[in-house]
Amino acid sequence: MVYILAFGDSAVYGAWDFEGSGWVQRLRHFAEKRIDKASGEINVVYNCGIGGHTTRDLLKHFEAECQARVMDATISKSVIAISLGVNDSAYVQSEKANWVPKEEFAKNLKKLFKISRKYTNSIFFISLQPIDDSKTNPFTGDKDLFYTNKNIKEYDEIAKLICKQEKIEFIDIYDRLKDSKRLTAEDGLHLNSKGHELIFETVKDFLVKKKII
Repeated sequence: MVYILAFGDSAVYGAWDFEGSGWVQRLRHFAEKRIDKASGEINVVYNCGIGGHTTRDLLKHFEAECQARVMDATISKSVIAISLGVNDSAYVQSEKANWVPKEEFAKNLKKLFKISRKYTNSIFFISLQPIDDSKTNPFTGDKDLFYTNKNIKEYDEIAKLICKQEKIEFIDIYDRLKDSKRLTAEDGLHLNSKGHELIFETVKDFLVKKKII
């Protein structure tokens, strides 16, 4: 049995995908249909995404979530997927600072990876996603928040570096999502159904190639 736990923000939760309920739900539909004919092994996908989350938020409940869902390693295999950082990168005008400073973001990722290794060695991080920042600077949903591709790319590079240092698989989808006007929802910040489909295909191909599912 393979348990796949996906952690992150609204992109993981599936916001604004009105056709497939998000890339994680699409992955669940694909993975849970695949049953190993020889062993009868099945796949179970958990969506642990929460809209608006930062690395700071995830750390508050990450270990409890892992404990609740990771089964005995003698009867199952577990995979932890993490994808967040866009909210960390947002500039908060009232505080004149990023929501989560870069130094803290890097430390938080290291903490998340350290906790993950208690439960599995199969860990991967999905890169941050570009946005249509002509609509998010400031963000219509909260005029105090300013989301820009410049900040997102800087945080994505930090994540890539930490993954390299920590020997964590890094799935780079940033460039594949650069056509942000076509792949983002009306608010400019969230992925639309086409964006979710692209992430699903990328993650699915990665998991199949690694023979995880």
